[in-house]
Amino acid sequence: MRIFPYHFQSLDTYNLEDQEMEIKRLEQDVQDNRPLLDSINISGPQLCQMSPGDGARTVEDLVARDNRRFDAICEQIQRRSERIALSKQRSSEVLSDIDELLDWFREVESQVTSRRIHVLKLRSISNLFKHRSKLRFLLFLMNFLLHSP
Repeated sequence: MRIFPYHFQSLDTYNLEDQEMEIKRLEQDVQDNRPLLDSINISGPQLCQMSPGDGARTVEDLVARDNRRFDAICEQIQRRSERIALSKQRSSEVLSDIDELLDWFREVESQVTSRRIHVLKLRSISNLFKHRSKLRFLLFLMNFLLHSP
């Protein structure tokens, strides 16, 4: 089953997995069709020997053209395959960087939470000291009033 129709449709419009799957299919098509090109390359010279004059030249040109086209197709598929592999590698690196950032944010968040708790404890201790100071003052006053003549 083919994912992509036969008419021209850019692979760039699909996600990397679909592009990779299509490239693998194209690579398989190249392997399947290579024997046909090999038989053309074998039959071509034989036809050239059998054909008179310009017929031999025409057959030779057709064989050469087919070889150039096949090589160009193979090269395009190879380049696309390399670009897809590079894109997948970059995507993997970006995802790894994002995971590291998420871990860092979680760590910072826990530190902020920890510091908030610490600040709350400091505030409560500060309040205790304020109350302690007030209590000391009250005790001083009471002591003064009790011991005054």
